[in-house]
Amino acid sequence: MAMEFAFGVSRMRREGNYLFAWIPPPDSYWKLNIAEITEANCSSTGVASILRDDFGGFKGAVADTIKDVSQEFAALWAINIGLSLAMRLGVEYLEVEGHSPFVLTLMIGSTEPSPNCLQLFNHIWDLMRHFKGIKLHQVFPDVNEAATLLAEHAGGLTSPVEFVRPPSYLVSVLQEDMLGRPVLHQARPRENRN
Repeated sequence: MAMEFAFGVSRMRREGNYLFAWIPPPDSYWKLNIAEITEANCSSTGVASILRDDFGGFKGAVADTIKDVSQEFAALWAINIGLSLAMRLGVEYLEVEGHSPFVLTLMIGSTEPSPNCLQLFNHIWDLMRHFKGIKLHQVFPDVNEAATLLAEHAGGLTSPVEFVRPPSYLVSVLQEDMLGRPVLHQARPRENRN
């Protein structure tokens, strides 16, 4: 199994309009976008994974709600349900993107999983060994909007839901992903490093 990790995202320092778009994975790879959303003052977390081919075609998605878990566990659960979906669909090469730093820091070994996440973490490694190639990338939240929206809608589920077609509320976001989504970025003050 070939693995690639890309950690961190570039920091934009200028104000202005930017166009964020879903970037297709390399040939023969499919892309899995993952997200987790915990509502304020809520004990449940919506998690989602969306799988697309190298042309951006929707191939499937999974959404679930988990209760009373850490953000670390929720991020791992999102990748777990996504990897399981990709395996069921026979994907051999997979690029995984999410905007949560937890998954990448755990997968590259710069952070140890907490004891309550260790079993799930090891299960994910076992799943990843089934792929011929896998790449993990952290992306800006604006690039991951489709998975985030699905995770928001997952908040009230009582059991996991698998989609063979995108739900109606997701169609326009998936289209925007392919065309590009304009985002106004306002510069943040630079940190004083003295």
